[in-house]
Amino acid sequence: KSVEKGKGVTVFVSGEAGSGKTRLVNEFLNITKKNEKLIMFGWCLSNSTLPYFPFIEAFSSNIMGTESGMILSQPFGMKSWLSENYPIEKNEKDRMSIPQVWKDQAFIALTRELLYLSSVKPLILVLEDMHWADSASLALLHYISRAIINEKILVLVTFRSEELGRDAEGHLHPLLETVNLMGREGLYSEIQLANLDQEGIRKIAESMLDGKANQKLVEKLMKESQGNPLFIVEFLRMVSEHGNLIRKNDQLQLSVEKLGMPSKVKEVIMRRIETLRPDQRRVLDVASVIGEKFNPDLVAGVLSNNRLEILEVLNGILKSKSLLRVEEDFYVFDHGKFREVLYQEISSPLKRGYHEAVAEQIENASKGSEEIPLSDLAFHYIQAGNKEKSVKYSLAAGQEALARFSNMEAIKHFKYVLTLIEKIDGSATEKSIALEGLGDGYYANCMFPDALKTFEELAKSEKVVVKLRAYRKAMDAAWFMENPFIMLQLVEKAEEYAASDPLERARVLRNKGRTYSILGKLRESLRAHEEGLCISKEEYSLQDLAHSLAKTGSQRIICGHDIKRGFGEVQRSISLFQELGDIRNELIDRVYRYKFFNTFGLLQETGEEFNNLLNIGEKIGDFYSLSEIVMVTSDKFANSGNFEEAIALTLKALEYSRKTNIESQEPRIFAQLARQYARIGDLKKANQYFDLLMKIPPKILSYPNNALWVAISEAVLFAARGQWEEAYQSFQKAFELSRKGMFQHINMESIFRKIYIWALELRERTKEAEIERKWIRERTEKIVQMFAHVDLQADLIMKKRINVDEENEFRLDLVNIGKGSCSIIKIKDLISSNEFKVITFPSYCCLQKNDLEMKGTEICTFQVKTIKLTVKAANPGLYTLNPSVVYVDDWGETKTCKPQPIKIIVNPRIASSKESIVEKKPAKLEFRSEAARKVFIFLVKVFVEDFFQKRLSKDRSGWRTLMDIVNQAKVSRYSMYGSSDRRGLVMRELENLGIVEARFFVGERGRGGKILKLRVAHEKEVVKQYIDQRI
Repeated sequence: KSVEKGKGVTVFVSGEAGSGKTRLVNEFLNITKKNEKLIMFGWCLSNSTLPYFPFIEAFSSNIMGTESGMILSQPFGMKSWLSENYPIEKNEKDRMSIPQVWKDQAFIALTRELLYLSSVKPLILVLEDMHWADSASLALLHYISRAIINEKILVLVTFRSEELGRDAEGHLHPLLETVNLMGREGLYSEIQLANLDQEGIRKIAESMLDGKANQKLVEKLMKESQGNPLFIVEFLRMVSEHGNLIRKNDQLQLSVEKLGMPSKVKEVIMRRIETLRPDQRRVLDVASVIGEKFNPDLVAGVLSNNRLEILEVLNGILKSKSLLRVEEDFYVFDHGKFREVLYQEISSPLKRGYHEAVAEQIENASKGSEEIPLSDLAFHYIQAGNKEKSVKYSLAAGQEALARFSNMEAIKHFKYVLTLIEKIDGSATEKSIALEGLGDGYYANCMFPDALKTFEELAKSEKVVVKLRAYRKAMDAAWFMENPFIMLQLVEKAEEYAASDPLERARVLRNKGRTYSILGKLRESLRAHEEGLCISKEEYSLQDLAHSLAKTGSQRIICGHDIKRGFGEVQRSISLFQELGDIRNELIDRVYRYKFFNTFGLLQETGEEFNNLLNIGEKIGDFYSLSEIVMVTSDKFANSGNFEEAIALTLKALEYSRKTNIESQEPRIFAQLARQYARIGDLKKANQYFDLLMKIPPKILSYPNNALWVAISEAVLFAARGQWEEAYQSFQKAFELSRKGMFQHINMESIFRKIYIWALELRERTKEAEIERKWIRERTEKIVQMFAHVDLQADLIMKKRINVDEENEFRLDLVNIGKGSCSIIKIKDLISSNEFKVITFPSYCCLQKNDLEMKGTEICTFQVKTIKLTVKAANPGLYTLNPSVVYVDDWGETKTCKPQPIKIIVNPRIASSKESIVEKKPAKLEFRSEAARKVFIFLVKVFVEDFFQKRLSKDRSGWRTLMDIVNQAKVSRYSMYGSSDRRGLVMRELENLGIVEARFFVGERGRGGKILKLRVAHEKEVVKQYIDQRI
């Protein structure tokens, strides 16, 4: 409109190749064709050296908008002026032979021609790809832009923004110089085309594919194209032509994980890459091998170049080619596809060589470093074809990935190792480690059938200890699949090997108890769990103790056999897993507690627990637990009448459940959805989910847990349909099931009677509904009274068999199962000073002869307090520990709580001078510093304590932080930590000797931080000598 009023303007349309510049200009011109305007087209070519080429093309072609296709112009052709072939009179030849004079006259003539044309109709001059224009054309553009300010002329200029950098000598691109000059005079405006966001990509995809695009498809297109419209269109054409799109749930989604590269996309990228100088191409080739983000120091190391030289080359690329960007001290490829094309163009032998060189540089740079990029080392050695180091670093990277809950990454590493070692002789140890790691990855990612299969393969190992561990882990997987028959088979196999090892026997008993529980054999289940718990306590294996407490406590609650004691044991298991840093098992037990709290109406105690559990579950990828948490919370909303929220949560539980690759949760979820939809009158969806429920194999539906949910859901459906007789019979069946077996003591009948009240009110039988409400109130009141006041429980734990003069840990667990707080006054007769020497005790306590004064230590509702002492037995013999806890309850009354007494067998000293044995050095191991020797001896000692006394698993034994080592081994902080740029002398000496391992533990510092820990390299022969002597 401004142009039509005589206000001419030059407009630059800029963007990267494929961003839609030409499409935008053409769409604009299509709109303007409806009005009477003249349109002229000119363009540039990358290989043209002819001056004024875009203007020659503009005046050589037909002018759109003229009558009958005829060109309206002045008598003389503009092409002649621009090509210096214009006929001139004799008396003008001398003057016109001067280049500048000819140029001036040509500019004037061409401008007059444009002004003449615009006097007939408003004129649009389009000049495409002006980043390739010669300097003469750019000067003419500048001249015209000045001349058209008060004319009916619009000049549209397109150019690629990525081309406007500096050349190798640091000179500005000619077009950029022209734009800067025109900008000072205010001669242009600019339209910058940015890349598309996800919504823009969705619109293109749905327009091209004629259907709704799945979110994952949109996200994949965004990742592959980074929003470049040309790339998006070409990717969509490619996947459509290759048949890589499927329609599911009325949405289009990809049927493949990886996309190739469309030829047109590669062609665009190659045009930019081909402009690189040889030295620039070589640097970027190495960078493409490293990855999308790379460190220039690593490139310099691989190419054996001076760091400054590499930085200068990268700086030149950065300024002139727009292929890179800087992020702090790193360079990043501006588009992932640039790196991909560069990498593809490198020959295979050179690729392998580069990968090997990159890996070696990373390896050398990581020596003495606290952080070793194991995953990067594994990747580069794999690509280099170095099998030995590929296996070494893939195993380590897999273990590291498991530690930080990157389960799929761990699975990838272990799968690779198993594929590779099939071709390597003598790799039984590596295969065993990889199989166990793979199984652990599957298990951690809730892929329980895959975990079960992998652990069964591991159980073929000839080593009994590996075989037992494999059976145990396989039973864990089968438990989550709720398949008692597979569990029984595994229990029978494990029992053959576990008889000689008390702890392995306890683990088998634990799994036998779980199997009986699924089958509804509750008494047998509790007996097996109690026997396993007793062994775990006598062996003082804290990991096993935590597991046994959880299972025994849960079974007590389910059986109604001392419910409060069961709550205490579950609470203690959570506390113990927290102490051990076992986040996954802590979550599992917190989910048990959450379910029990909700079942018993202890809603106040759940508080913010729901969100906390969700956050932990999402962090570690425990979708099974997440599904359980959401199901319980959904029931809570349904009981309060908020069915909209309840249904949303149950559907979320179904979503989580389907990520686990198991079907054991589906019966409960389908049953719950059928009930919830029926209660809001949506019988269509209720019947849909009930039909899904009934399609599950009858054998699975017959399990006591599932049979109960089928009965109550059937009752609700009948009631919603108005089939009252059938509904009544189904409710009676559900009540009968809830009064026996595993449900009779966990308040399940109260929950079902609340649903029954709904059915009665539906029939307007208000009197019967009120009777049911009264029954529920009385039952609820009993439960409330059960937990109304402080109830302190105490349990004493110490290893049953110890030796004279051997340091042992002794612990007293106190837990308050009731509302209100209590204050602990003292522990009477905790330990006899004549029989045991106390080495350490808590700082908040005071030891007075045989008593431990507690100074009023407070224990709040459902809180656990553990009192730990380190003791030595003075003389051999049989001793009974029988303390009592004196405390003040929430009524202010002084009371006494007595844990069950325990008997301790003290054996005579094993060696006459144990300390001298520990101090004796094997011939192969010599220390340069006394501090290094002290640290090593300390690490041997704590490994022996953890593995042989506390019975922690081998992979969890012996790890200590640097601060623990400084404090307990009595060495200087500097000797361990060193300075900011290198480790301490002791750390370096131990690492050089190869007798310690270092690992980062994620989530043990602050909010998700990590902390470095050390332990002895217990598998090395020279270290084994010290461990054997310590034992």
